[in-house]
Amino acid sequence: MNKFIWSVMLAGTTCAVQAADIAVHDTSLGKVYTNKESMTLYTFDKDANGMSVCDAECSKNWPPLRVTEKMSPAIDGLEAIKREDGTQQWALNGKPLYRWVKDMKPGDTTGAGVKNVWQLARADETPVRVYSTKTGRILVNAENMTLYTFDKDQNGIPVCYDDCAEKWPPVIVGASAKLTPPFSSTARRDGQRQLRYNNMPLYLWKQDRAPGDTTGDNVKNVWHIISITQ
Repeated sequence: MNKFIWSVMLAGTTCAVQAADIAVHDTSLGKVYTNKESMTLYTFDKDANGMSVCDAECSKNWPPLRVTEKMSPAIDGLEAIKREDGTQQWALNGKPLYRWVKDMKPGDTTGAGVKNVWQLARADETPVRVYSTKTGRILVNAENMTLYTFDKDQNGIPVCYDDCAEKWPPVIVGASAKLTPPFSSTARRDGQRQLRYNNMPLYLWKQDRAPGDTTGDNVKNVWHIISITQ
């Protein structure tokens, strides 16, 4: 299977560069890759090694992003892969890219967290995912552990330290991590950077044991999960 990668610098909020197959768009969950109509792109956890396993009925709900241009915006890790039907599909870091038929307009991200195997094709380095629970979609970390905010944090400054931080570990990101709104980071007393969502520092809860657990929600009426509605 022949694979090819192009290199063109990607810049701007919504990018229409040398070709129109792939662009970048702002959403309520940060910058994501989109198709030429600015519709959000997704990856499928069951895909591996640059091979798509989403075909037949699956591809009706999740249309593959097919290669239609001779050249495309160059993104590190972008490549064209061959599908079983012989057509070519764009993949990012070995993960084929898809649309979700229930997204109706640019900026929609309703496919994130579907069956907990579909995720946003992020155009930044924000280490978050969307997870579907019985009561709705929530924000989780890369290991699918629930993220929380703390009402006592004000103006984006964390006040959870010492014993509090033992129970509620802060979500730490690298100082140079590329984050996009509504995500940002803030310095803690030890100099580490804590991830924020809508200016609220983010934490884990030690008593959550499995992905999707939300046992920390409403603890002392000051700790809360982050519900995703769009």
